[in-house]
Amino acid sequence: MKAWCDSTAPSGQNPYVWLLSLDGQSIRKKAPENIFIETDFYTIKGGDGSRDLVLEHGLSQLEDQFVRLRREKLSKRKPLSLEDRLTLCAFTAAMQARTKRQRDHWRESWGQALDLMERMIQWSEQASLEERERMASTLRGPHQELDENESLSYEDVKELVDQPMGSLLESTINVVTPFLMSMQLVIMETSSASGFIASDNPCCWFDMEIVKGKSHFRSPGIGSPTIEISLPISPKQLIYFTHHRLVMGEMYFNLDVDTSLVKGFNRRTLMYADKLAVSSRSTPMLKSLITK
Repeated sequence: MKAWCDSTAPSGQNPYVWLLSLDGQSIRKKAPENIFIETDFYTIKGGDGSRDLVLEHGLSQLEDQFVRLRREKLSKRKPLSLEDRLTLCAFTAAMQARTKRQRDHWRESWGQALDLMERMIQWSEQASLEERERMASTLRGPHQELDENESLSYEDVKELVDQPMGSLLESTINVVTPFLMSMQLVIMETSSASGFIASDNPCCWFDMEIVKGKSHFRSPGIGSPTIEISLPISPKQLIYFTHHRLVMGEMYFNLDVDTSLVKGFNRRTLMYADKLAVSSRSTPMLKSLITK
């Protein structure tokens, strides 16, 4: 978030970004280290009270790699190596997973499975041996044996509900990163004063065919041929992934020839935001994105 610090702030003041509530009623400034934080968000807690910070450390290393890449290559419009591209893809995948919205969605989804398992356990405690055998046969299906290595126990599912971030990050990064590596990557750029905005849920998966009702998908999926993925990385640059092969020659593409494109990406960022948007400027344009 430090990339969104207001460069016009008076000398001597602590750096700050501008936060806009999605109802447009509140615009305030705040230090970037004090936003979007939650105690032990990534901490894995053991049954004995221990705290495992492996996720925190792993994300910290990925962030360091990304910030260095943004500073040394992206901001200078330099070519990217295969390793650089892998860093961008892994960072984008992580940003898709590491939000409160994704955590709560994951927890709710697995919570439904946990509720079903608890009801099944309660039923089995009251059922007869014949009823339990009949149920086991139904679950297995004909000529099939349950493979304990491919199934989740009650404790496994409860862990997914109680501490979802570990599995959520691992599965998202492992699945999404290879897909992103196969897509076309473009760094969209603008020199406008307000530039690109960010949010508390900045990685946008957008599929116009779903919006138009022309897709059999009900929500944007990484395998959809028409999905577009965008992630603002500074007020001046935004990462854009697409399955389409765009004819533009270079990886860096300036949008200032058509300012409506910058506004379009900003509206998309707002559409996927949870509660707050982030800007490097407090301008009428920022609030107009909400009111329009």
